Amino acid sequence: MGRAITTGQISAALDKFLQITNGSAWDQVGSNAPLIQVTTHIQPYYEELAVELADGGPIATWDAGRWFCDGTEAGTVLLATREELKKAGAPFLIWRYMARESRQSGMERRKNVSV
Repeated sequence: MGRAITTGQISAALDKFLQITNGSAWDQVGSNAPLIQVTTHIQPYYEELAVELADGGPIATWDAGRWFCDGTEAGTVLLATREELKKAGAPFLIWRYMARESRQSGMERRKNVSV
């Protein structure tokens, strides 16, 4: 945390993503940092929180990420925003990494494989 947003700014950042989900133009909501940088700060914050909530117990490799996407409002907002950005024709690199690789569709993964 800290390069794009601080922990105290997560709520405000999620509000901006919610504005996009509710129809605001992605390039007009205003942000102090690129959306992808904000996203890459929010996801790890929640994943670290999942480890703390597990109370020292083991967490399977993808469980924290699944919990974030499927079990939190923040994850729901990020995934919905990602879909809105795709529909709005936002550049690929803005919306692509808003979800972990395990949340990408097979077509998206294949489309971006280089040999």
